[in-house]
Amino acid sequence: MRSPRTSGSLDQFGVAVSPEGWDDIPSRWDEGLRYAPDADMVESWDDLLPAGPPAQPLEPAQPMGRPDNGVSSGSLSGARNRAPMVPLEDMARLPVGQWVPGMPIPRPISRTRAVAVAAGRLTSNTMLISLILLILAIPVYMGITKLGLLNPKTTTTAAPRTLVPTPALAKGFTGFQTTEFAMAYPAAWQLTATDAPLNSGEVLHLERFTGVPGPADTSLTVATIAAYPADLLESRMDPIARQLRADQTLSATAERTVTYNGIRWTEKDYQQTVVKGNATVTLTLRVLAIDKAATSYFVIAVAPSSAFASANADTFEPILASLRFPKG
Repeated sequence: MRSPRTSGSLDQFGVAVSPEGWDDIPSRWDEGLRYAPDADMVESWDDLLPAGPPAQPLEPAQPMGRPDNGVSSGSLSGARNRAPMVPLEDMARLPVGQWVPGMPIPRPISRTRAVAVAAGRLTSNTMLISLILLILAIPVYMGITKLGLLNPKTTTTAAPRTLVPTPALAKGFTGFQTTEFAMAYPAAWQLTATDAPLNSGEVLHLERFTGVPGPADTSLTVATIAAYPADLLESRMDPIARQLRADQTLSATAERTVTYNGIRWTEKDYQQTVVKGNATVTLTLRVLAIDKAATSYFVIAVAPSSAFASANADTFEPILASLRFPKG
C-alpha cells in the first residue's frame, strides 16, 4: 500500500515537487528527483517512483575510446562508431595469426619485406655479438701480451767482441790491446784510462800513456768516440785538442796527410806554452785523426819543442806504426 502523498515524506530526501507539476513528472524513475519543481505536492516516495526498480542494475558507462591520432575529440558519435575495446585478459586468449572482430585488420607482409626485416635483424645481432666479443677480447689480449705469450722475446746473441791482436814488439816496448785497437808503447811508461766529456755533450774515452811525470812531460793519448761523418772529422780536431789541453788559444801551425801501417791519417801540429815551476816551457802537439768502421780515433802526441824531434823518432813513430784496428 502506498504512503499518502505528503511533502514531509520527501523532504528528508531534499525533493521539491509542486502540485501543478505532478503530472509532468518524467516517466523514468531515475529522473524524478531532478525535475520535481516543488516539494509540497509530493506525499510519498512510492508515488514519485515507478512500481519497482529495474530488474538489472545499470552497467557503468564505457570509457570513450581515443581516436587513432591520439587526440580526444570529445564526440560521442565518434566513440560509438569505434570498434569495441578488447580487455587485456582476453587478448592473451586470442588465437595467433587469426583476426577477431574488434581488432585491426592485419596487412599482408610481402616476401621481400619479410626478407629485408630478417636480414636487418641478422645484421644487428651480428654487430652486437661482434662488439661483445671485441670488448671481451681486449683484456685477454692485454693479459697475453703482458705475460709475453703472444710475442715472445727473441734473444739475439751478440757476437763476442775479440781483442785486437798486438803487433810484434820491439825491445823495450810492451803491448796494449782492447776491442777497438792494439799498440806497443814503452814499457817504462804509465797507462791511465779515463773519460773526458766534451762541451758538445759527447764523451771521449781516453787511453793515456805518459813518460816522466810532470805537466810538460812527454805523453801520447789515444781518444775514441762514435764515428763522426767523414766531412766533419777534420773540423773536430781543433776543439778536441783545445779541450784536452785546457787551452782555448791553440791553433794549428801545420796540416798534412800521413800514412802508418797502410792507413791514411789527417795530421795537425800545434804550439802550446806552459809554466813548469819558475820556467816557461813551449810544447809541440801533434794530433792525428781517422775514421775506422764505427769509431773515430784521435791521437795526441805531446813533447817539449826542444826535444820533440827525438821523441817523435824514438817513441811516437814506433807507436803510430804499431797501431792495429779491428778487421772489417
